[in-house]
Amino acid sequence: MSDRRYLTGEPDISDAGCFASSGETELLGVINLFGMDGPDGRDGESFHSPSPIPGVDGRRGGDATPAVPGESAGSAHVLLQYANNDRESGRFVFATELSARRQHQTLSDTASIGDQGYLFIDAHGGKGGNGGRGGDGGPGSVGKRGRDATRFSSGTNGGDGGHGGNAGEPTDGANGGDGGDVALTLSAQDLGLLMLVKGNLTAGDVGFAGEPGQGGQGGPGGRGGSSYSWTETESYTDSQGNRQTRTVFHSNPGGRDGRSGSDGAPSFYRAKDGFPGNIGTLRIIVIGANGRQTQYDSPYDLELVGFDVASEYSILEPDSLVSIDRIEIRNCGGMPTPPNYTVRVLLDSDRWLLREGDDLFLQQSLAPGESYIFENDGLRLRLADYVVDGPRRQWFRLHHDINPQARLESGINRPFRQFPNSQSVLVQFPVVIEAMTCLNSLAPGETTRVIWSVKNVGEETFDQKYLYRAVQSHLSLLDGDLDRSHIVFFDTNQKEHDLLQSDFRLPIGELRPGQSQIIETRIGVRDHDDIIAYQGFEFGVDLDLQRPKSSAAADQYRRVDCRSEMIRVSERYQRQVESRFLLIANEKTTTNDIDKWTQLADYFGSSLDVWDVSYYGFLDLMRRVANDQSLLQQWAGMTVIIPNNYYETPIGRTFALQQLAKTQFLKAAADHDINFYIVGDSRSGGEAALAASLIPVGEHNTPKTQQTRREFLRAVDRWNDYVARSQEVVGGVTGKAQEIADVSLGSVHEFDIQERTMLFQPKHKWLEQEAIKLQRKLTKEDPLHRWIVVHRYDTGDTDTSWGFFRRRQVGTLEARRTLDSSKGSAVLFEVDEIDAIDDDFINSQANKHGILLALRFQDKVDRFIRLVSERTFPRFSETYIDRPLTDEEVQQIGSELVETILNDLYNEQKTARECRIWGRWNVRALMPKLNYLAERSLNYGVTHQQMLDNEACMKLLFELVANLRYMALKSRTVWDLGVFPTAYFKRSRAVSNHMIQRTDRIITNLFGTEPSWWDKITGSGDDYDPFGNSRKRSPDGIERKVADEEIGRREKLLWLDKVPVENYASAQNHPGLTYDPELLSESQRVLSGKQFDALVAAERQAQQQRNETERAIHQERSDLLVPLRTAIAVEETQTSTSVATPTN
Repeated sequence: MSDRRYLTGEPDISDAGCFASSGETELLGVINLFGMDGPDGRDGESFHSPSPIPGVDGRRGGDATPAVPGESAGSAHVLLQYANNDRESGRFVFATELSARRQHQTLSDTASIGDQGYLFIDAHGGKGGNGGRGGDGGPGSVGKRGRDATRFSSGTNGGDGGHGGNAGEPTDGANGGDGGDVALTLSAQDLGLLMLVKGNLTAGDVGFAGEPGQGGQGGPGGRGGSSYSWTETESYTDSQGNRQTRTVFHSNPGGRDGRSGSDGAPSFYRAKDGFPGNIGTLRIIVIGANGRQTQYDSPYDLELVGFDVASEYSILEPDSLVSIDRIEIRNCGGMPTPPNYTVRVLLDSDRWLLREGDDLFLQQSLAPGESYIFENDGLRLRLADYVVDGPRRQWFRLHHDINPQARLESGINRPFRQFPNSQSVLVQFPVVIEAMTCLNSLAPGETTRVIWSVKNVGEETFDQKYLYRAVQSHLSLLDGDLDRSHIVFFDTNQKEHDLLQSDFRLPIGELRPGQSQIIETRIGVRDHDDIIAYQGFEFGVDLDLQRPKSSAAADQYRRVDCRSEMIRVSERYQRQVESRFLLIANEKTTTNDIDKWTQLADYFGSSLDVWDVSYYGFLDLMRRVANDQSLLQQWAGMTVIIPNNYYETPIGRTFALQQLAKTQFLKAAADHDINFYIVGDSRSGGEAALAASLIPVGEHNTPKTQQTRREFLRAVDRWNDYVARSQEVVGGVTGKAQEIADVSLGSVHEFDIQERTMLFQPKHKWLEQEAIKLQRKLTKEDPLHRWIVVHRYDTGDTDTSWGFFRRRQVGTLEARRTLDSSKGSAVLFEVDEIDAIDDDFINSQANKHGILLALRFQDKVDRFIRLVSERTFPRFSETYIDRPLTDEEVQQIGSELVETILNDLYNEQKTARECRIWGRWNVRALMPKLNYLAERSLNYGVTHQQMLDNEACMKLLFELVANLRYMALKSRTVWDLGVFPTAYFKRSRAVSNHMIQRTDRIITNLFGTEPSWWDKITGSGDDYDPFGNSRKRSPDGIERKVADEEIGRREKLLWLDKVPVENYASAQNHPGLTYDPELLSESQRVLSGKQFDALVAAERQAQQQRNETERAIHQERSDLLVPLRTAIAVEETQTSTSVATPTN
């Protein structure tokens, strides 16, 4: 098959043609004629300082000096000839008469022709100099100051400021120099030597105009003299005849300030760019055999006009023949090609084009503009062989350039540079696998239909008959960690086929051009107890095509396409009582991942349950999934781990967090105390997505229980009192709390806002300020909880025209509760995809740290207590056997727990301090976590012997208490000190005092109280002598003494090191970690109705997308899933009648 390709239009003959070159890297010689660049003009002198004499005008800026034009290139006459007039010598001589820079020279040199390099003649014109910049005018000096008034004279006016100096004038850019004049003389028999000469005849570039100067600034006027005032005492006689004195005030006025001087004028002249020089000229003088001279303006040159591509088949496929025919060339130069030199047209071999035939040769002269077509000859090629070596996402397609070249032979060996003009051809196979469909997640006892289509994209028919090329497809097992004996396969006739014995092969008959053939088989997993969940296997479908008939292996098949699919054994969800972690898996989750997450769960003393979102198609926490319970109910108070990597669904890519509704996320965190640990792909939204998830966008409203903002705030206050009395770590919602105030997440408290105004209707900005005020009030009175306030400007049916003291409808405010401000319900760990799939990532210290941060505060404290009291922590590597940990292990694990506990307490005390409420009361209600730590956790006694035997554990306790005391004292400001009376009413001081009291209680609970001197000498025991000195190594009360000393020593070190209190938030400041208390600042919690409605609409669209994804997954499973029992039943009842292949 042939395809004609035209590559060029009309001939493009330049002045110097292929002689023109900006420079060469390989040189046979150099002739320099170039002109020098012209110097730039000097900038005018600028003045920046005013005169010290008052009222003096600034100096005029200096004028720039003119620029110098670029120098024109010289001229040269070059005689070219072979050395000793012998073409076989391989050398040539260039004799040059040149005139440059007012000098005349005659040079001669000889060079070897070789295979590369050129004689280069540099004759470009020099660049014109740039114009100079006009000088800036000097500033005027300040005016003379006026004389001050005295008792006897008035003040004088200040003098006028000096005028600014005018700017100097710039100069024009200079013209560029002309290119040189070059003459090449050679014999008509030696025209091939022109291919060895290149040159640069370009004109010199323009000089750019100078910039204008700026006028000087006018001087300020002098200050007027100051006024003068004085008093005099005089005596007088009043109406009663008594002598009195009185004071009389006198003053003389000062002077006015002088006028400022005017600014100087900028440059008046607008400088211009110079002009480029003239392009140089080339003359080629050819001396004929009879001595007659012929002159040309440019050398000969060849260009490729077009060619035909003839192939063995309609599609250019690997290992087939290709011929480049009817190659048309044209002389695009200014003189005939030499008749006594041979032009060679060739195509170099590369990775995909293999030259098999001979090159083409032109042995005749072409006049300028004349074309020549190789009618009977072509370039014979073979496309390189290619065998698909592995599974592909799409069929093989290669765009490759065909790029013929031309060279002048006969000892010159130089290419025609204008000749190459590559054009691309498409290389592919004529049959492809067009589509492949199957399920990627199967439970034991399930099979999936495997459907793929083979399409003929060429123009020949394929069949298993003689004279046709044959096509076959086969299916085989590739890789995987699932025991292959558990894999079951059924062929196109629903008969079981053992893939362990042989691959399944299917010959394809009579596949016409454009036709597709659909093939359907079935593969699945047997129902066996030995199957390990999340193991999988990979199978491949290959397409084999017989090689082209011209190939040396024409009777053999080769693989031309290949697809593969990975099927993973899913685990049906089962709730284990001992599990405190739920992992959200997807189709990308592997057995190795499950093992690593299980190890991590065991590290924290728990089992691991798994919910496979790819298998079930949804992540709905409120849907009942087992034992008539929802995931929300089953996982209350525990942790959900969400690997947030992308995975495929029938309608596109998604990630797990996108499948979880925001309302469910917030309800789980706020009302069911579920913590979320999200290990996110850094491309899936990150911190912004988590912040958006914290805004409650539920569209359901609860009935109004309060009519006004004041009633609502009172109800919130009563609810907080209830929570404080119940001693909950966070404000969970209980039945009794609901009776006090409807504050569950999702509740909407809406208030109509009306205002009586004097004249006009309030604007929306006024309503926004009211929303900000309500937000600040909630932050003050309810600091442990965060509320989203939405303002909607709506005047309703009220009259908005002006009027006196009308009560006007302004709009509504809505209050919606979101996650608590300091609880910490969600932790996001953003990592790059390459890091997330690393084998060591799941059990890395960074990931463990993220899990620790995501645990409930109660769980962190309970694990800490178990560590320091029992020295145990379950470890996966020891098969769930608890053993005493080494001191190093206790220190490592304990330090992480102490860091995260202090992080939570830091957030809590920071919230309590920033609530901006005066008063010492109700501090206890603001710090439930610290109360839990002091009253319900660290409340057991420690003996002195236990302290000696468990030194590593005691260090952790001392570190925790010392840092709590330091945090309490370091967080105080100078205004909290007792020297200020207001400090006793400051909330910040009260928070610090409460923290000190709680830490003292912890110390007392653990180590008791140290007996006083009186208790020592009057006690009934014999621990102390009558003077209060200890008689024993461990007397009564020694525990408290040692603890106070150790805690005091650690606290002193913290003060000496000046540790910033912000360092206690370092646990949440690890790279990539985002803790939800860091998000949603007070200003971000006020939204307009338009902004909130946009979030609601986005969530509604996301919910629609979730529904579509679930439907698509269920529809795909309905179409492709076949239980293994059904497949076996079909096999047992089938007859000899073949099963029809579906056509769609």
